[in-house]
Amino acid sequence: MRLQRMFAGLLLLSLLFAGACSTRPLPPPPEQQTRIVYPAMPTLECKAAPDAPAADADDNAWAAWKAQDHDAGQDCREKLAGVKSVVAKWPRTGGTDIVKP
Repeated sequence: MRLQRMFAGLLLLSLLFAGACSTRPLPPPPEQQTRIVYPAMPTLECKAAPDAPAADADDNAWAAWKAQDHDAGQDCREKLAGVKSVVAKWPRTGGTDIVKP
């Protein structure tokens, strides 16, 4: 009885090792590629500049136009500052690693 158990164990062990062997060659490892993905840029859409009032408009119309024009310019300056802060964090590599989506 003990001999049968040893034989069965030896048979199972040999089948385990035989099944682990493979004759197929392993595929080559994939090529290493480095990709740099940049974050999405902040929006570049600015407020539209207001149309100038008519030449014969009163001073209040011109003052309102100037305030609206200043607000539109400030909007563009703030958005440009957001773009500058994103671009400032990019690595400086001479543009050789830029990946276009």
